[in-house]
Amino acid sequence: MFKILKLNNIAQEGLKVFNSDDFHYGDDVTNPDAIILRSHDMHEMDITRDLKAVGRAGSGVNNIPIDKYTEQAIPVFNAPGANSNAVKELVLASILIAARNIHSAIKYVESVKESDNLKGDIEHGKKAYVGFELPAKTLGVIGLGQIGVKVANAAHDLGMNVIGYDPLITVDNAINLQPGVQNVNDLKELLTESNIITIHIPHKKETENFIGDKEIKRLNDGSIIIISSIGGLKGSNLLGAYNISKAADIMMVKNIAAEFGRNNIRANSIAPGLIKTDFAKALWENPDILKAVLGNTPMQRIGQPDEIAGAAVMLSSKAGEYINGQTIVIDGGTTIA
Repeated sequence: MFKILKLNNIAQEGLKVFNSDDFHYGDDVTNPDAIILRSHDMHEMDITRDLKAVGRAGSGVNNIPIDKYTEQAIPVFNAPGANSNAVKELVLASILIAARNIHSAIKYVESVKESDNLKGDIEHGKKAYVGFELPAKTLGVIGLGQIGVKVANAAHDLGMNVIGYDPLITVDNAINLQPGVQNVNDLKELLTESNIITIHIPHKKETENFIGDKEIKRLNDGSIIIISSIGGLKGSNLLGAYNISKAADIMMVKNIAAEFGRNNIRANSIAPGLIKTDFAKALWENPDILKAVLGNTPMQRIGQPDEIAGAAVMLSSKAGEYINGQTIVIDGGTTIA
């Protein structure tokens, strides 16, 4: 009868291989012939006299002192790829949650769920959580083992550009990569070209601090765009608090630009005048207010959302790469009249 110490919960499907006639397993077995585990840390465990093998139900073995067991001629087995699909799905879920601001959107919905105007609040607030779509974005995959390859291939299927880095990639994993996945030999290239980075390398002494301050500074640059208002450029005896908050937006981008410009992170604001949005509907639907606004606007009309979007696209594109800490006024000339 072989005795097996079980240090973690193991799926019953896997335990079925141990028939009761030849094996006895449990979490209270003493002086075992074998040990099976998942994440339990074995570094401080003593090696018992009858121990013949250690089995890890997973791929990583950083929780097992391999050298210590090798000295005692005790083999350590693992199961490469056993959880690779599950990890791949969790990675993709995390990317989607981050890209589409799902967590922040849920928190916003929770904050307004007791509102008397729930539909209106959600309609107004949802624009802040649009996020971005994955197609044409670039995913950097560091580590092209079984998990990394699955993540890279799945992201490619979603329409993403995918860059992989793994100087120790095996022939089998290289063959399994989709043709459209670019494998680079320079980590710097991956860091500077990627919009999103996912890391799939074993946690061991050699990989500690693999990504540090130097690598972070090489990451793709960013563009922060804050929608302020022309109200932030002037005082008001009616909307003082609103104007103060919008002036704070303008000053905030200046400070972000000054602090993070060295890391190629730019910050700018857009200060619209009256724009035909649902938020400003009470203003442009009121004939008296509309007449007053148009009387001070040289172009004699209010703005359209697409005219704000155009400036945002410019600021976030290569055309705006040298614009930093500025406020672009889009008001048809209201502030100069």
